[in-house]
Amino acid sequence: MKKLLCALLCSLVFNPSLILAHVQEPQKISKKPYSEISGFYDDLNCVIAFSSYAERGELAKYLAEKGLPEKFKRDRRLAKIFGLMKKIETEIIKEDPKMVIWTKPRSGPIYYSGLIEIKKIQPETDKIRVKVIVYHLKPEINEQLIARYNEAGIDEKKVPREEEMLGIVKPGAYQNEEVHTWVLVNGEWKKKEANFVLLK
Repeated sequence: MKKLLCALLCSLVFNPSLILAHVQEPQKISKKPYSEISGFYDDLNCVIAFSSYAERGELAKYLAEKGLPEKFKRDRRLAKIFGLMKKIETEIIKEDPKMVIWTKPRSGPIYYSGLIEIKKIQPETDKIRVKVIVYHLKPEINEQLIARYNEAGIDEKKVPREEEMLGIVKPGAYQNEEVHTWVLVNGEWKKKEANFVLLK
């Protein structure tokens, strides 16, 4: 009996993996989807910068439909915005309205009123936290950006890029910090609808 106990103890000392064999490790993030996450915010900034709140509200009525009415299809800018809105909606996990008390408008492309700048992407065990700054868009600046888009016509190279847009919006803009949560769903990264607003 003593020999058997000794043999077991020795096997545990020299092969510690036997002790850990039944300890389940937490799920780890196997890939770094930084380009996918930054692409989401690029699309969102494009929607916010190159459309008005009223236009987004009107377009949102058709998000569940197969397409837009002809009057919108003829407007190249609004057709582009609508396509991005549909794409963004597929990348957001809707929250149960019974579980979340909304203290500000919801976070979809219809309700946002500012451009987003990523400050930090922090991977965790089973999720990714993204810290951002939201620069609220003044109506006159919004009109200026829409005009710039229309002036560019079909030449996409003339459309202001994110760095230029933020340079126009930042001066004098009200800003706040938020933390967004991304989770892996069926192999794809999705953003949770509810955001954490950091109080100063």
